[in-house]
Amino acid sequence: MAPSRRHNNNHNNAQPRVAEHIRERQRAVAEREASRLARPDVRAERTLGHADRTKSAVTSTPFGILTKKKQQETQEEWCGPFSVARQMIAQREAAKRKRLHDDDDDDEGEYEASSHPLDSVMKEFEEEQQKKIHPSMSWKGRPSTMLLSSSGYAKRRQRATLGQQSCFPTLLELCVDFVVQHFEHVDSLGDVDSSIRSRIAHALVARGKLNNNSLEALAEKGVETLELIDCSHISPDHLKRILHDLIPGGLRYLVLDQCGRCFGTAAVQALVNASRKTPNLRAVSIGGAYLLKDDTAADLVTALAPTVTSLEFKACPLLGSLFCQALRDSFYNNNTSNQLLELTLEDIPLTVDHFDILLSAKTSLRFIRNLSLQRLANLNDDIVEQLLPIMGPTLEGLDLSQDYHLTDRTLGAIREYCPTVHSLTLNGLRLLTAEGFEALFTVVENMTEPPMLRRFQVNQCDHEAITDQVVLLAAKASTHHRADVQSHSSGGSSLLLGGLKHLDIQGSSLVTDEGLEELVRYCAGTLEELNVSFCPKISSKGLGYLVDQMGPQLHRLLVWGLAQLGEEFWDGHKRANDPTLDISGAWMRKYAWSGDE
Repeated sequence: MAPSRRHNNNHNNAQPRVAEHIRERQRAVAEREASRLARPDVRAERTLGHADRTKSAVTSTPFGILTKKKQQETQEEWCGPFSVARQMIAQREAAKRKRLHDDDDDDEGEYEASSHPLDSVMKEFEEEQQKKIHPSMSWKGRPSTMLLSSSGYAKRRQRATLGQQSCFPTLLELCVDFVVQHFEHVDSLGDVDSSIRSRIAHALVARGKLNNNSLEALAEKGVETLELIDCSHISPDHLKRILHDLIPGGLRYLVLDQCGRCFGTAAVQALVNASRKTPNLRAVSIGGAYLLKDDTAADLVTALAPTVTSLEFKACPLLGSLFCQALRDSFYNNNTSNQLLELTLEDIPLTVDHFDILLSAKTSLRFIRNLSLQRLANLNDDIVEQLLPIMGPTLEGLDLSQDYHLTDRTLGAIREYCPTVHSLTLNGLRLLTAEGFEALFTVVENMTEPPMLRRFQVNQCDHEAITDQVVLLAAKASTHHRADVQSHSSGGSSLLLGGLKHLDIQGSSLVTDEGLEELVRYCAGTLEELNVSFCPKISSKGLGYLVDQMGPQLHRLLVWGLAQLGEEFWDGHKRANDPTLDISGAWMRKYAWSGDE
């Protein structure tokens, strides 16, 4: 028989009730555990007594009223990931606050010990003195004429389109573009200057239209110059016939680049035979001729020697000892009226033995005025020190770019043997140092005068090789009156004779605004091109001061990688709206060729 409902109620009521303080404790424990496991924020702590009131009153036991600190430590030592992260953050913040507090105490103590009422006055005086020494610090840009609400992207686009809006194409440019666009209908160019023919040839290459048919109209009998910068679409037989017809007709300057496919044995033989019959060629440039053999190149040099004054061979991998012997022997006994004046050897696998062949006959190279030896893997300081004494007295231009074994010894040889050099290109030579450049340009009593350069290119050398002191010495040495040069900041043409015209110091991390101030001082009336790309210590004030103080001859400025330049420079210098000044690096401009759409 089931118990009655009344009996059950009486039974439940008979159970002992849980004390109120125990319920409070259980509720607090549940909230604390939920806070620790579910929420990262710290909840308000509540002091919990022991479940047994008799134990809560005893302070000597570990469960007494003085256990708050121990409970907190136990809670912090929980090994959960959130708890560990909170502990690490709290420790870092506490250490940071302590460190800042200690620094403030030290600063206050030092300030109280060393402060003086005139400190602010002395600081202002020192700043004024620095501005007098470095005028670029006082430079301020003009207010911008662009809308204040314009974004940086819109401003740079407006600057890039400024030159296009201000300049209209010349009549010559319009005519060349029209002729090139319809060149398939041109049978003959007629009596056209060689410079215009070269310009048309470049435009044809840009449009991909230079082929056998277009070459017929360009290479007419009687032309003096044939300049083809890309011969990849010319057939060998066609080039052979063109050379056979042009040389007897008076061809004097021949430039063939990217001619590996067409400039083989047959084309060279036609050039050699025609040159022996009617020697007219004065300058020959061959690039990318991977089919040009060593013996064939030697025959070509021998046939050209009676009249040629400029030779250039680039990326011809088969040249070797026979070619070097031809250079040595062909110009050894030549008369002074037909001496070799320019020689360029670039990206050719010449060995030390090949250089010894060239150096064995010193008279064959003594009249060279411009020498370019680029990307020659075996060129070293010893070879340069033997080569420069031969041609140094007459050398005006020297290019040793990407010859990675050259060191400061080469700079010493240039200082000693090349007093008349005006163009020096040393791009990519990582072993050169600032001390070597300072020795090159420093005036020393009873020593050869430093070179008076017009073009100085040290692109991508070691980032610490070019300093403000090197720029100062190079600019000072480029002037005629080196001892009494006065400061020149008007940008006019009254600067002393001489001065740098082209300076390339890309990648120099130690060049600052002080170097630009020295350029203004010595080269304000001559500098035409300046490349300061990837020079992180140049500021908007220094570059703005240079542009304002330079004369109108400055027409190109390269500033790639100078993210520190702000609107103060871009809109503040006085030539911001001058289309004759090309500042590259502010805008990724489209490719200049306007081909068929």
